[in-house]
Amino acid sequence: MFGHRNVRRPVLVAGRRRPPGVLHALVVVLLLVGCTPTDDEMFMIVNNTSEEVAVRWKLDAKPFKTFAPGQGLHLFPTKERCRFAKDEDSLVATTASGQTYTYGPPICAREAFVIGR
Repeated sequence: MFGHRNVRRPVLVAGRRRPPGVLHALVVVLLLVGCTPTDDEMFMIVNNTSEEVAVRWKLDAKPFKTFAPGQGLHLFPTKERCRFAKDEDSLVATTASGQTYTYGPPICAREAFVIGR
């Protein structure tokens, strides 16, 4: 009698236990879905020219993205970059022919840098 206890076993779902890895994966998926940015958090860059465009931050020599005509990209700027904008918080787009377009500061969500306008 000593050492024996009437302990309830966990309820089995569909006759078997789920491995802990599946539960962890489910939690991660739910967290990622809950953290998906909305349109209100996005800044859009769109190449509205007829040539390829290289986009860089003002103080960077190297572009972070090159866009074909009609291509675009979403950025997710921080609220601080919008509220407390500095001169370096500017984007510079240069076309293959050498035409330059600039945007900012500030870089804020719900706005767009339409290159070629």
